[in-house]
Amino acid sequence: MTVNLLRMAVRIDSVLSLKKIQTDRRERIEGRRVYTFTRNMPKRIDELIDGGSIYWVIKRLIRVRQKIIGIEKIT
Repeated sequence: MTVNLLRMAVRIDSVLSLKKIQTDRRERIEGRRVYTFTRNMPKRIDELIDGGSIYWVIKRLIRVRQKIIGIEKIT
């Protein structure tokens, strides 16, 4: 069963703002991947990777869907 994440885009005004932030992050790292951080590690990782997505909430509406391709633990 596929599981999705619902993320609040805090201090993001529009889809273009989210895109700019993710583009800036992608340019700073070597792997050229879009990434986001969460406070806690998801418990159902296998189900997230198996077709799961992040749904971004911007201004109280779900506006963006991004497919999850992997999860890494960074401490």
